Amino acid sequence: MSRRKRSDPSGSDGRKSRRHPRLAVEGVSGGFVLSANAKILNLSLDGMALETSDYLQVGRSYSLKLAHENEEVTLRGRVVWCRLVGTEQLEGGEAAPVYSAGLQFEDLRSGTVREVHRFLDSNAVVSLEKRLFGRFRLHQFESADVDFQASFRVATISLNGMQVDSDTFVAPETVLDLEMRIGGHNLRTSGRVAHGRRLDPQPGVESASRLGIEFLDMSEETERAIKRLIRAAIQ
Repeated sequence: MSRRKRSDPSGSDGRKSRRHPRLAVEGVSGGFVLSANAKILNLSLDGMALETSDYLQVGRSYSLKLAHENEEVTLRGRVVWCRLVGTEQLEGGEAAPVYSAGLQFEDLRSGTVREVHRFLDSNAVVSLEKRLFGRFRLHQFESADVDFQASFRVATISLNGMQVDSDTFVAPETVLDLEMRIGGHNLRTSGRVAHGRRLDPQPGVESASRLGIEFLDMSEETERAIKRLIRAAIQ
């Protein structure tokens, strides 16, 4: 679920020479789960605003985990709005986007509402005894883990890896647990993001990035399925 990174033995640019050429394919899609850290800007009993380096798709639901000391609350929220508010400098001099997003909580049960109430009571600048409605700033910027299912469409593929268009940008060197649907079968493998490029957001287009992924720890079943897919693409 979480993003994992590994050292790259292949060189400074993070790319190995390809042993097999990649072939264009159609109708192959898949997904992976990412966990992104976000900064909470404000919080209420029915929603929150947060800041993150990942674009959150409007209308999409995400799993949220709020944590502070020994307190932890797990929720689901639907994105009502998301906009670019600036950039931040990363190590190496690269500039990364910063997004601000508003989410409305979904399927709140009475027990979950009480947990959010306690979280606010412990961390809000204004006591809930004085204000029962509205949004509250926290004593300090608390963080939240945002887990979401990302999807991708395979553009080209080989036995070594693939290039995909995804609705989520993933940093190079991240190791992902991948699921693909090939020939009517759901197949699982892992892969390292060798390189990635953000795509400019366009209305009605979900693809947010183009990723080059190197396969890792491929099972025999997955290898056979990819070989069949490649043979069909050649014919």
